[in-house]
Amino acid sequence: MMSKNTTWGVVFVVLMSCGVHAGMVNSGFESGLTGWTVPAGGQVSPFTDVAGSYALFNEAGGPGTPAVSSVYQEVVLGPSDVSLSFAYMLYTSGEFVGHGALPDAFTARVLDPVTLHPLVSTPGVNDYFYHDARGAADSIDFDDMLVTRVSTASRPDWYTVNLDLSSLAAGTPVRVQFDLLGTGSADGQSTFAGVDNVFVVPEPSALLLLLPGLYTLCLPKLVHPKNAIRCPPRRGHLAFSGHEGPAFRADDLRTGPVVS
Repeated sequence: MMSKNTTWGVVFVVLMSCGVHAGMVNSGFESGLTGWTVPAGGQVSPFTDVAGSYALFNEAGGPGTPAVSSVYQEVVLGPSDVSLSFAYMLYTSGEFVGHGALPDAFTARVLDPVTLHPLVSTPGVNDYFYHDARGAADSIDFDDMLVTRVSTASRPDWYTVNLDLSSLAAGTPVRVQFDLLGTGSADGQSTFAGVDNVFVVPEPSALLLLLPGLYTLCLPKLVHPKNAIRCPPRRGHLAFSGHEGPAFRADDLRTGPVVS
């Protein structure tokens, strides 16, 4: 007999392969940025390679001009939604110069769509996941009581992040937002990020109720060539672009108003 964790793992893989993502629209960016919003000034675009499709973030800041590239989607949590999951990668070239420069950084947030206040976050800041490009011991920050981060085994250089949403009631509207905070060339680095497979996960007992209908729905997708093992992008094919966007202060990076 399969354990509860094994059963959940099987259902999780089936849902991933079939594109069944509770609450989210276009979770894997197969339809470009349909269902997602990119605020003005940001540099986010759909990208497709032999591995599939995802959202590609380039730095929006021009030389010496900090700016943010963001994408978000607003959803309402269902009665059994207990976690949020996404896959990401962060790649940078160059060495961080320090000397007061802000580091390029990728963040993930769950916000109130109206006030933009965090609904779930690391204590003291407005994101629940932070990864900057310095490569230092403290470059990755999250509350391990709320968040897990593991390597995406089938896709080198990518990681899967899961956030516990059990503190939020059913019917809660949320904004799921991802940001690449770019500092232009002031930090000595050029950075881009990718996001894929963003979805709200129901609790296992709710998912098991769906199993009888999943076979008919999913079988054609499970055997489709697109669902083969996904490989990392060829970095040489990615172009960096600079664009002056809204500025933010150092103390706004994680603790001040969210740039939207």
